[in-house]
Amino acid sequence: MVFDNTIDSEIAPGQAVKQELFKKHQDSLDAHETEIQTFAALAKKVVIFDGVVKNASSASSLTGLSAWRVPSAMTLIDAKLGLITPVGSLTGTLEMNVRKATSLDDSAAVSVFTTRPSIAMASASDYDESANMVLDANVKDLAVGEYLFLDISSLPAGGTMGRFTVYLIAEV
Repeated sequence: MVFDNTIDSEIAPGQAVKQELFKKHQDSLDAHETEIQTFAALAKKVVIFDGVVKNASSASSLTGLSAWRVPSAMTLIDAKLGLITPVGSLTGTLEMNVRKATSLDDSAAVSVFTTRPSIAMASASDYDESANMVLDANVKDLAVGEYLFLDISSLPAGGTMGRFTVYLIAEV
């Protein structure tokens, strides 16, 4: 269905109004409403973190990698880690944590996960993406002015995890 303009000959003075004209208008309104709903559904998604971490560190974790202030009420819906650097000789686990706090003082921040997104190097393939995340039902709702802190709670051993992706999305 697509929007269909009314042409002058369909509404000329003195011409009888036909059922086809009402059907045409209803179909056009239906098509318009479908487009609005599709656009509105896309507009509800908020990407919080979506980027590549370039890491030259041999540390076992990276705390306070990024912070984000919540601009409007929303609910977290998905989080993933992805491998860009091939696994090679890496061992251990790549794991992400996102903590929520009411201020920039993250000392009382709590994890938004009951199961953090992670990739175990022993069973990983090059360019894998995590699939094990579980959001904490009591923490995943965000209020205006709260803060989210991105941590890499575990980095693989046996070399440097050079590049990986982090992704966190919410819905308004």
